[in-house]
Amino acid sequence: MADIGTEPPEQPLRENPAYPLELCERETAAIGVRRNLAGGANGNAPPVGVGLSGGGIRSATFSLGVFQAMAKAALIGKVDFLSTVSGGGYFGSFLGRLFTRPTGDLNEALAGETPPANEPHGKLVERILLNSRSAPMAWLRENGRYLSPNGSGDTILGLAVILRNWAAIQVVLIVFVLGIFLATNLVRCGMVQSVYPNLPDLLVNLLPDLPSDSWIWWSPYLLLPATLFVFWAVPLGWSYWLVQGPRSRETWGWVLWAPVVAGTVPLLITIVDRLIPSAMPSWHQGHSGSLAVVSLLTGFCYFLAWLNSRRLVSEAARKAKMGNFLSSSLAGALIVILATLAFGLVDTLGQTLYACITVLDAEQWVAAAGAVLVVLVPIAQRAAVKLGPNTNGQRLKNWQAILTTAVAAIVVVGVLTLVNTAAHAVAWQGERPAGDPGKIIAEWLYTKEHVGVGPSGEVIQGAVAPKLEEAEPIENMSFIHLMMAFLGSVVLSACFGHIWPFVNHSSLQPMYGARLTRAYLGASNRRRWGPDGAGVTQIIDGDDLRFEEYRPDESGGPLHLINVTINETVDGKSQIEQRDRKGLGMAVGPCGVSVGVEHHAIWSDEHHENIRVRHELIVRNSRGQQSRTVQESAAGASPRPASPGTSPSAGGAASRTRNVSAEALNLGRWVSISGAAFSTGLGARTNIGLSLLCGMANLRLGYWWNSGVKRQLLTGRRKSILGWFGAITTGAFSVQMYLLDEFLARFPGTARRHWYLSDGGHFENMGGYELIRRRLPFIIICDGEQDENYTYEGMANFVRKARADFAAEITFLSDEQLDAAVDPSIRRYFGSLDRLRRGHWSEEPVEDPQADQKRRTIEPLDERYSLAHAALARVRYDDNPQAESIILYIKPTLTGDEPTDVKQYHSKHPNFPHESTADQFFDEAQWESYRRLGEHIGSVLFDSRAKQAAKWIPSELSANLPLNA
Repeated sequence: MADIGTEPPEQPLRENPAYPLELCERETAAIGVRRNLAGGANGNAPPVGVGLSGGGIRSATFSLGVFQAMAKAALIGKVDFLSTVSGGGYFGSFLGRLFTRPTGDLNEALAGETPPANEPHGKLVERILLNSRSAPMAWLRENGRYLSPNGSGDTILGLAVILRNWAAIQVVLIVFVLGIFLATNLVRCGMVQSVYPNLPDLLVNLLPDLPSDSWIWWSPYLLLPATLFVFWAVPLGWSYWLVQGPRSRETWGWVLWAPVVAGTVPLLITIVDRLIPSAMPSWHQGHSGSLAVVSLLTGFCYFLAWLNSRRLVSEAARKAKMGNFLSSSLAGALIVILATLAFGLVDTLGQTLYACITVLDAEQWVAAAGAVLVVLVPIAQRAAVKLGPNTNGQRLKNWQAILTTAVAAIVVVGVLTLVNTAAHAVAWQGERPAGDPGKIIAEWLYTKEHVGVGPSGEVIQGAVAPKLEEAEPIENMSFIHLMMAFLGSVVLSACFGHIWPFVNHSSLQPMYGARLTRAYLGASNRRRWGPDGAGVTQIIDGDDLRFEEYRPDESGGPLHLINVTINETVDGKSQIEQRDRKGLGMAVGPCGVSVGVEHHAIWSDEHHENIRVRHELIVRNSRGQQSRTVQESAAGASPRPASPGTSPSAGGAASRTRNVSAEALNLGRWVSISGAAFSTGLGARTNIGLSLLCGMANLRLGYWWNSGVKRQLLTGRRKSILGWFGAITTGAFSVQMYLLDEFLARFPGTARRHWYLSDGGHFENMGGYELIRRRLPFIIICDGEQDENYTYEGMANFVRKARADFAAEITFLSDEQLDAAVDPSIRRYFGSLDRLRRGHWSEEPVEDPQADQKRRTIEPLDERYSLAHAALARVRYDDNPQAESIILYIKPTLTGDEPTDVKQYHSKHPNFPHESTADQFFDEAQWESYRRLGEHIGSVLFDSRAKQAAKWIPSELSANLPLNA
């Protein structure tokens, strides 16, 4: 191993386009500081990184065991980067928070153990991890049920919070939607006639009541889709063919324009009819005006398309742009038509239900409506929990998407129908409208079905409902009554819409983040230790800290990169990667922020200078005896501002370099966002049905983060009329519009100031994405995600994204290659990916009869063992043949050499060590089994015998490997 140097490590490949030079320099300087504080670990050799995958408390506990084994081998000080996702971040933040605690607190945490005087910070952290009786370790063991640590009492408290937030969400959205339904009833009530009485009959009679001589009271708004189709979609469709028509004098070319020309004929007929009454036949009456309007609108659409492309010189390009404009407009028109059709159907159901309530027993109908909600919400919750937590980046299967959308449609239609019914109750003042089908329904129910009892006890068939006999229908809605209710809903919605914190505080994120912070960051808080210490449900100071103050690297710990996902399903301006990902990876680190492949934000220049000053001070003293005073003065330099600057980019993030003021979050908030597995945004798994289910059940753990990047800084943003309308609506009703965006899975990525962040595993779940970006020569991936069938979906997703985004080809070593690479004394712990699967192994001849070989096959069986604990992979970069990385891949497996208690737990729980991620309530036996398994696997991999674990690694890189320490 190289001697302790006084210079920072070498730059890890500056020519890497995905790793900007400024970020590289700052992190390199920080690594130099970190290594000197860690006793000169790894000297000036290239960096080492560890990725901890998602998987909830299972991954956190397994990672803890692995790091305990690394602490036993004195390897934690050699880790330069720690990249965490979701559950891996639970332990990563616990470890980082340990490094940020004062030395006195760490000494006190050792529970009677007396370390040597002036022992480095990193050594104290290793002692705490290895001491099972240390206060932090005891705290983690006691709080495996961090979401409900005290049993039923905490469960009731959690249910109360969930119910409160759910009810608040429903109130805010129901008032908003109720206002929309009241507005449509205002139009129906006669607002058009009252304000514009002289308009043509076509507009005044646009929304007449439809006949109600059936069981269904048809909504007049069902005429609107047909009207829009005739006067909007048809002109757009026909004008497209006008654009494609020839410009020559061929006779058939003029046929395309014949309907437009003929459309003027009805106008002439109408004029003649006005001048000479009864001169024209009656066939044109009622149709001539419509034909004329359609013809004129067709010409108008053609003119708009020409206006949009008039600057193009080439006729072919102009025609192509005109055709594209008209096709896009037609698509938008069809969406609006379908939306109005859906509204008409909901309005039909709502007013029919209201008609039934007015003639039947209202109390029974209200109770039935409440029962419907009670049934629908658990359905939404169960479906969302079943399909939502998988964070391996895989999309929903077709049958899952169809089933989820169908269930969501039933839930949403049911809720909207109830709200629409309430709007009709306001419009008709609770009275029975004249002409509704309520009488027909009541007569059928009471005359055909009802059996009455006479005064003397005799049975009377066909008794009439008393309420029906007494009800007096009313003819019209009350315009004034409607207007007052509508204005009240608008004012109330506007008040709700400007309480922005409600968007994030109404979700489950605050409760989840608070419990997570107290359980893992609070584990090293001395105020929580001892018999009189505060429990995980109590709030005290010292657990969390501002992210700009979170620098475990300044105490010898690793640079911690926290991975989240920016959900993006619309616009896509910033997503230059594959669009079907429906999200971008975002990593928040001590030196800056990375979004996707090309977008980066660097913490302010003052912080850059502070890093260099700290590095120079520590390096200058490292040649002699390092002074405690110098260390404290260096660490106590002016704090970092919380405003990142943005780098030039091709689109989406920001158009040029400048300082922006981003929302400052605490460490606990970033970690809980990184673990937001249940949410309306799920990256590649995002589906409108699943988002609706999560939204209706308020299973929302994501976070709308204020990036500070204003819309004016974004490139390529042109607002249409609908865009301006949307911007105005969002400004007036911000809360409701952002909630509806969540429910409808409309996430604009970085195209708006607020970015919707969720679990980092929704993009990449191994934690290796950022390590491959930096092309670290040695990478350890600790895969703790749920993978009971050992399909390696999370790893496969990581391999695909590394290849597509960073030109990195990851190849796992075969058994033959491992035979030549790994020392025989530890060879049995390494295997190909197939040998990590568990099941019944057998051998059979290959298909080639000439070959003298046999292939191994496996029959998956939960109770069987695997044949290895880890695999090795080589990484090559297509754009730089000299660059190469080694990946040590650790998977929770059972090979039969585990401790007795671990094997006994497996016998009782066959899915171990891949029990459901939805299980976040670990008892003592479960928690200890995962921790001990991680410690056991880490011990056999990081034992001193592992010095020859990878002979084929180039000698110039061998000093990097913790295995070779």
